[in-house]
Amino acid sequence: MRRRQEGSVLLEVLIAFSLFAVVILAADSGTMFSTAAASIAQQRSVASTLISADVANASSIPFSDLSAGLNPSAETLGSDANIQVVGSTYTLRLTGATLATSNTNTSEAPLVPHTSTTTIKGIAYKVASYPSSSNGLVTLVVVVTWTSALGGSAKLVGETQMAAP
Repeated sequence: MRRRQEGSVLLEVLIAFSLFAVVILAADSGTMFSTAAASIAQQRSVASTLISADVANASSIPFSDLSAGLNPSAETLGSDANIQVVGSTYTLRLTGATLATSNTNTSEAPLVPHTSTTTIKGIAYKVASYPSSSNGLVTLVVVVTWTSALGGSAKLVGETQMAAP
């Protein structure tokens, strides 16, 4: 009888340890998921802040320069994967909008150059600005891309319209 009790106690201990291991593994994977989600949220927040800063920089330049847009003679716009070039027409692939490209300035960030890279907490964020002009309004599309610390690439797009003052 005693031997039977010892065997059932051993079985109960094994079941208890198994349940404990399952609980620990579930808690660990939940913690890893939460950490990954927090990291992704932080990266999106940084990208959003970079978009806001780029729009603020664009707002501070003269409207005539903003509506003139990019300068294709100061940088190679055709090498930008977001731009499709047909003859002398530059189109933003994301929206199909024809980009303004009559700026003659050789340095006027964020338009010339229209891309920049900023590294924050070890992650390089590429910020690119794409202005199009129509009916006295400038539509500015800002695209931020980065390689996530968790692997893979990520992108956040912002768009705003500006009118002449």
